[in-house]
Amino acid sequence: MFNKYFFKDAHFWIGLIIAYLNRNIFIHVSILNPLWIIDLLLFIAGVYLVISSLLNKKKYKFVK
Repeated sequence: MFNKYFFKDAHFWIGLIIAYLNRNIFIHVSILNPLWIIDLLLFIAGVYLVISSLLNKKKYKFVK
């Protein structure tokens, strides 16, 4: 169930970057602002990408 090669997946790194960049937006932007909702969705998408890349087991073929 756990993907031990998660660090080789681009979705993991993209999700980590998205979640990292949007982590402080909740403090600095008002909840009534429509951009807050967009940033919340981006943060959730980033966390989803990280978790899904950790749990998905992919077969990597190593080329000799």
